[in-house]
This record gives sequence, structure tokens and C-alpha cells, in this order.
Amino acid sequence: MRDPTNKQQPTVAPSIDSTQTLEREASEKEKECGDSTKVTTLHLDRTPED
Repeated sequence: MRDPTNKQQPTVAPSIDSTQTLEREASEKEKECGDSTKVTTLHLDRTPED
């Protein structure tokens, strides 16, 4: 299990396609070890007048 007192900021390597990586479901092992994060994706839909 991860140490909740660890203050290190999360990072993503620049060469990783973040959309596919963030949409991948965590495995059972990752969930059990606390090595997963809930991800919320916001899509902003604007019209040309905005």
C-alpha cells in the first residue's frame, strides 16, 4: 500500500499518450496495492460565438 504522507507530485512521461493511459482500467492487483487513481475527464464544448 502507498504511503499517504508521500508529498511527491504525480507525473506522466511526455512520450505517453495520456488519453489512452488515463482511460485504461486499473488491474485488480493495482487496485489492491492502492496503485490506481480515479480520473475525471472534462470535455469543453464551445460554439464559435463563445
